Amino acid sequence: AIPVWNAAMTCIKISVALSLLRIPVNRAWTVFLWTVTATQVAYFIGNTVYAFLYAFLACVPLHGIWDLTVTDAHCLGPASPRIVSNVESAVNITTDFLLSLAPMVLLWGLRRPLRERILVCGLMGIGLFASVACIVKAVVVRQWGDPAVDAWELAMAIATWTIIEQLLAVLAVCSPSLKGPLQRILGRFGILLT
Repeated sequence: AIPVWNAAMTCIKISVALSLLRIPVNRAWTVFLWTVTATQVAYFIGNTVYAFLYAFLACVPLHGIWDLTVTDAHCLGPASPRIVSNVESAVNITTDFLLSLAPMVLLWGLRRPLRERILVCGLMGIGLFASVACIVKAVVVRQWGDPAVDAWELAMAIATWTIIEQLLAVLAVCSPSLKGPLQRILGRFGILLT
């Protein structure tokens, strides 16, 4: 599931960056967005290679992972996945944070009504909740390999926070398209943005 999640998060973030590249601001903005995109692509490649290598090198011989009769298997401990997860969390938190705040800073300076800017920034800020989910996941992952912690419960907590992060990221990417419908709904209640 990790390569699929990794591909999904990479596509989500590249989609945001490419959407923001359509806003002609200045060269620094373009360099920033291409840097974030390149970082995300590099992380995607590295994480995918690691996931497949780890799948085949986790135990030698490989069937030692599930075959309890194999007593001479040499298996990697929990340290390697924990380190990779920490690096993954750092990259994801940083890119989520940057891609959420960058458009807010840019849009706040536009000559638009205050209510409209607040609505748009609020919609774009949903990506910050994906960062929070990633932070919670990073804290939970620190317990991986601890014999006092139920491994099944911990795995389910990690999976839950991973999916929450991904769903919030999808919601954040789709949020700009919600401006029009929200503006119409608010208008029905007498709240005009313009």
